[in-house]
Amino acid sequence: MARTVTIPVAAPPDTLRVDVAFYDEDEQAAFEKVLPSDILKDIPGEMVIPTPDFCTYYLYYKLREGVRGYGSHNEVADKWQFALGELDGQIEFADGTIRLTHAEGTNRGTSERFGEAIGLSVASQLHNIHGGDWKRIPETNTRKIFDFNGLIASDGQQFVQLEAKGSSVEDNQRKPSTVSNHKRSIKAKKSEATPAERTESVLYGTIGVIDDRPVSTARCWLVDPPADAFGDPQRFRLLSRLEYIAHYISYLGQRSQLAAALQTRLAALHAAKEYTDLDGIALRTGNDEEFTTETFDQAGKHNPWFGSKSVVTDGPAGGHVYAANDEVLLFIGIREQLVAYAAPQDFDQILKYTFPAGVMEKTVQCVVSRARFKRDFALYVGLQREEIEASAGYFRFLLSGHLYYCQSGLVFGVLPIPEAWRTTS
Repeated sequence: MARTVTIPVAAPPDTLRVDVAFYDEDEQAAFEKVLPSDILKDIPGEMVIPTPDFCTYYLYYKLREGVRGYGSHNEVADKWQFALGELDGQIEFADGTIRLTHAEGTNRGTSERFGEAIGLSVASQLHNIHGGDWKRIPETNTRKIFDFNGLIASDGQQFVQLEAKGSSVEDNQRKPSTVSNHKRSIKAKKSEATPAERTESVLYGTIGVIDDRPVSTARCWLVDPPADAFGDPQRFRLLSRLEYIAHYISYLGQRSQLAAALQTRLAALHAAKEYTDLDGIALRTGNDEEFTTETFDQAGKHNPWFGSKSVVTDGPAGGHVYAANDEVLLFIGIREQLVAYAAPQDFDQILKYTFPAGVMEKTVQCVVSRARFKRDFALYVGLQREEIEASAGYFRFLLSGHLYYCQSGLVFGVLPIPEAWRTTS
């Protein structure tokens, strides 16, 4: 097993406050021409964004197709905690927002990354989009990749592309040259799209700005250049979300029948001329039976698919635990509802789902196979303790810690190991 290092940092707040405003009156008029009034009704105003999503989006600069561990949103989200280490010493969480520890000398890369995180968080909330919706735009000879590596999502009605910038300033209520230069860079792409393309998609230009004033709130300026068109927004959103769900179902149960059935259905959806023909056609087991869609909330017990997995003791979530180091275990899981959405293939349900985000203290029943326990956990957890039960080839024990619940259905966190459990040899 590879050695790991943990950086001790303070736990962030559940949510962050961001002041969102149009860059100027011209940008407001441009947005009002292409977006429904219900999306813009709270702008300008303060937006509350989930901290877990912000931390994941902060690491999106590492998102690269074909790079092990960083080839998709899912893989980046699994490493959310690394963002806290990168932010430490440069950005602080205070009064429910983020501020610079010192305006002068802030690393340029940090400014770019928090700008991307703020922009993605704001655009996601405006369009009811979450981590399961964003995908990378494929690069072609005729389509340029934006500075933010060409990310696109769909709200089911329009495509949303994002070019996000970030600046560290002395006062984020003003627009110094670093901010105005970002605006010019975004607006320079305005000639790349035709009026016809504009009817099907919108490109958000966002500029996230923070300072070190003790009473300031993180700010996001909205800029509105056009974007490229990518076909049917509803089909794109459906496939993006199903691919997101399929990733975690395969991750948690690679050899399960549900994982295999979902991958087969995805292939069929990609190939189908009329993908809506498969709406409501439930996935089936090898015995031609439908998968159980009950969740903890409905029946008082966990969905059978989570039977050999670690589960939250009082709620519908389950996954796996991993030995991060000799002090904590890492929990990565999903809400059980994702299984309930994937199995019956109700497209409307998949297109509309979202969950409340937050951080909660939870107890997890950790379930680890005997072989993996002896291989990965024996150095950290005493094998003969009364708290650890052994049955049917699995070890089971309870640990508590803070779990981060994302809007997309991802659940992750760290579970401290009691000091008395650790071995000294």
